[in-house]
Amino acid sequence: MSIATKVPAAVGSHNAWSVIGAYALAASAAMSLQLVFAPVTTTAAAHYGTSVEAIGWLSEVFPLMYVLFAIPAGFLLDRRFRSGLLLGAALIAGGAALRMVDDTYAWALAGQLICAIGQPLILNGVTLVASDYLEERRRQLGLAVAMASVYVGQLAAIMMGAMLSEPTQTSLLVRYSTLYAVIAAVALAASLRKPGAFRSTEQSLPAWASLTSLWADGFIRTITLLSFIGIGVFTALLTWLEAILEPAGVSPAAAGAMLIGLIVAGIVGVSFLPALASRKKREFQLLLLSGAVGVIAMLALVVAPGTLVGLVAMPTYGLFLLAGMPVILDLTERRAGPRVGTATALVWMAGNAGSLIIAMGVQALIDRPAYALMLMIAFSAATIPLTWRLRRQSLVM
Repeated sequence: MSIATKVPAAVGSHNAWSVIGAYALAASAAMSLQLVFAPVTTTAAAHYGTSVEAIGWLSEVFPLMYVLFAIPAGFLLDRRFRSGLLLGAALIAGGAALRMVDDTYAWALAGQLICAIGQPLILNGVTLVASDYLEERRRQLGLAVAMASVYVGQLAAIMMGAMLSEPTQTSLLVRYSTLYAVIAAVALAASLRKPGAFRSTEQSLPAWASLTSLWADGFIRTITLLSFIGIGVFTALLTWLEAILEPAGVSPAAAGAMLIGLIVAGIVGVSFLPALASRKKREFQLLLLSGAVGVIAMLALVVAPGTLVGLVAMPTYGLFLLAGMPVILDLTERRAGPRVGTATALVWMAGNAGSLIIAMGVQALIDRPAYALMLMIAFSAATIPLTWRLRRQSLVM
């Protein structure tokens, strides 16, 4: 029987893309909630009557919870994909709403914690939603759309924070981000009424056996290392670029413009580079280029730190850096087969661990900006031999 004859009307091409669109909205909401307080750290501290460090925990609980819940989320998605996604959306919307029970820091932290627990259920589904609902020739595009939405969510948080930056506007920031999460949850629930048509099989191995068999695969281990570095360096730049460039006379506004350029260029790159690389069979070359451009971009900031260099270097790096993640996830999906939910969980968990470890390493060197940049250069350079190793391992796929 051909694939076309198995596709029910409810999940035809038009309806399948509505699922991708609803998932993209949910993923962007999940990421925006992680960063919603990051651009307004000082004003939120004034609003809640707490310290800047305490406000930092409203974002930092997300990578911590991801490391704890990524694998259980992957197990659930491999077995009950739609139920897992809906649970994630419900936790995120519910957690966002919980922050509105009372306008205090304690309720804000409780709500962010619930959102953080739901986030792995949404983000770990990025490869599954494309493979379940789209035929093979369209999956790379679907994956690119889903991944671009993650960065759109980050950009939305930064822009929302810029528009609502007064202490008296923190409550509005909470309300608008809650509305965003609730709309996304409703849209996802409406779109997932029918199962996808293209999932070949569901995971039948016991959870622990699935995890150990994946980790025994050197290809998967290399993929997780690339995710650790890529997401870790990206997070370190988002967190510390302003502090790194401040001694060179770069203003906070200029540093913010560099970060916006990094994300916007990344969204552009995600939109076409992975699909182009897939058509040309140049996925590994794109990953190599991402590492090389990262080394050059940050080396330029070591040699000539300044506004003009940063405004060129950061968007150029973002164009290739963020485009690498859909390639990593696509390679993961091809290798893992029915264990893709668990494999994707490993990839995202490694990325979140990298966010914590690399950002902390950069923080330790923040008084020596050149050394902080050199640390990120060293990590970016390490992706080049790792990509060569991944290419060799792919030959035995």
